[in-house]
Formats: sequence, structure tokens, C-alpha cells
Amino acid sequence: MSDIINAKELRYLKEILRECAEYQRKRNSDNNFKVFEKDDGSPVTDVDLWSNEFLNEKLSAKFPGIPYIGEENEDHSYPLNSEYIWFVDPIDGTKHFIEKRGQFFILIGLVRNGKPIAGFYLEPKSGTLVYTLPNTDVLTISLWKPNEADKKMNINVETLPNHLTMKRIPAELRNQIASKSGFERSRYMDDVHAALAPLFNRSSGLLMNRKTHFWDICAPAAIMNNMGFDIQLVKDGHNILMNKGNLFCDFVSVLPKESAKNVLPHVPYLNYPKDAD
Repeated sequence: MSDIINAKELRYLKEILRECAEYQRKRNSDNNFKVFEKDDGSPVTDVDLWSNEFLNEKLSAKFPGIPYIGEENEDHSYPLNSEYIWFVDPIDGTKHFIEKRGQFFILIGLVRNGKPIAGFYLEPKSGTLVYTLPNTDVLTISLWKPNEADKKMNINVETLPNHLTMKRIPAELRNQIASKSGFERSRYMDDVHAALAPLFNRSSGLLMNRKTHFWDICAPAAIMNNMGFDIQLVKDGHNILMNKGNLFCDFVSVLPKESAKNVLPHVPYLNYPKDAD
């Protein structure tokens, strides 16, 4: 366990995730939700808003003093150089939730001194939770089967598919990376799936040249970091910390450490065209 999340706190986190997931699953299956439009034109539901408030209340009660930055917060500010910060997406995949297709997720990530150290990735429909704590293994469990023991997840890098997910990277550059690194480009995946794809043997990693908010990447980054992967979160050409008042990065890479040595030298992400397909 860790200095902030011991066995008691872990049980608490699983319980609030279970309660939130049950609420989302029921509202979705009953088709009982309202849809609104945010200022940026993207959809949000009253279930997103309820889940955000619920998780904010529960995390703040158990971990007082730690800033909670949820996607649906009205205020996304936090004290500069905060030791700990929660970054939370109460429903990652709101469009899927609304259209009742595909999957949606609850993402909870914890940052310490600007670096992601703990992550919880929950698929409410199946109840499958993948999580990691500071300096621990990555574990999985079904929250709908509380009597089952948590299972350790493993990655055999040598048996991963010989391709990478490359998002918003120009075709010419994708081909250059592939020819010089030996990796092919994998099929399209949603961002969260792409960051965690090696866990499920779907790709060897991710290169993503797009604005990515911390509530979307914090939990996957913590999980893959504890799987021994190289994680790069870059903004304006520089690796960044997640406690400097910022909320997003503009380039993400998730790669096996040996692969990172072969791939990253061929990725001139300082000059990526921001409007690339």
C-alpha cells in the first residue's frame, strides 16, 4: 500500500466506485437521463454532473485538503505546486453513454508532486476495475463479484502486437516512424483504450498529438507507469508536471521503455501540425 492509500482507504475507494457505477448503469439502462450542451458544444448529462458531485464529495470527505479537479467542475483551478491532486472524469465516453453504444468509464487519477501515482479505470457495465497504487502492481477485479480476489495484471512486452496507435500524426510522419522503428500503425481506438491497449494485448503503445486533459490521462498514465512503461506528457515541446496550474498536455506517448529508445528519437513532436488527421 502507500502512505496515503492504505487497505482501509482502498476499500473505501472501491465502494464509492461501485456505488457510482451502479447509479450510472441503472440510469443508462433505464434511458433515464437528460442531455445538455456545454459551452464548447460537447454533450453532458445530468448523470455526468451527479457523478462528479458524488465523487467530489466522497473523495474530499476521506482525503480532506486534496484538490479535486473533475471534468465537470465549474472551477478547474488548484493551488500551484499542490502535493496531491485528484483528476477525475466521472464519465469518459459521454457520447457512448447517450447513444447507448460502446463503453464508458469512470477515471480517477491521483498526482503526487506533479506525477501520476495512482489510477482507477472502471467500466460500469461489466464492473471491471483496473487500478494501481503508488509503487504497486496493477490489479483487476470485478466490483460485481466482491468475494473474488484481486488479480495481478502482467504484460509480456515480447509478445505485444508489432504496431502502435498513432493519433493526429500526419501520414508521412507515421510512415517515417514505422520505417525507422519497425512498428506498424494500429487500427483506431478511443483515447483511453489506446493508452491502456498494451494491458489487453491490443498494441505496443501510443503516440498521440492532441490536446489531452489530465482527467483523461492521469489514471491511464499511472497504471502504465506502474507496468514499467515510459510515459511522456508534453506541452509546448517540454515534459510537464501536473501541478503547475495547467490542465492538459498536447502530446502523449505510452511505450515500453526499450521501444521508447527506438521510437522517440524519430518523433519531432515539437513541430507537429495541430490540424493533422
